[in-house]
Amino acid sequence: AAVAGVNSGLLGWTFFGLREFIISPTLTSHLPWRQYTRRRAEREVSHHEATESEEQNPERLGPTTWSDIRRRNLLDTCLAAGITGAFFNGIRRGSSRILPGFFTASLIGTLCQSGFNESSIIRLRVLSRQEERIVYSHGPSTSAASESLPDAPKEETLSWNDTITKKWRTFLPHRISEDEFSAKLKENENK
Repeated sequence: AAVAGVNSGLLGWTFFGLREFIISPTLTSHLPWRQYTRRRAEREVSHHEATESEEQNPERLGPTTWSDIRRRNLLDTCLAAGITGAFFNGIRRGSSRILPGFFTASLIGTLCQSGFNESSIIRLRVLSRQEERIVYSHGPSTSAASESLPDAPKEETLSWNDTITKKWRTFLPHRISEDEFSAKLKENENK
């Protein structure tokens, strides 16, 4: 168990060190793609530096879209995972296993990053629904955010647990009354 922990720690340290301190800054500095342009602009704004070119202006890029979130860190993760996989596979199994280690780790890393990005989208959608419910439950407001929302739905809002239970009720065991049980028995006998 200790060896597995050390190996996991080394893999994680290598992967995240490469991605966060070498690959991401390099790609952000040199690639003209939308996500890297946005990162450059955000970095400059966060450091209170004035943006001099129109390309670096965050307002020009518009709001972040779902596809921006889906593509976030995919290339960075792919390269960092590939280099990490190639390095450790080469050390453990020899130089002939460097290329397979690169491709396998790149694929696994990219799939994991895609899953993380998709879970971020799901999280944002759930939070936006909860925000709408909060606005609806407080009634009409003079804030601009509530004015832009459509009319409140007429159906009752259920808690997350009640919604899941309601959807899965047919598969989950639940209590029924004696009369319902007798009716189901008679129904099955008649078939």
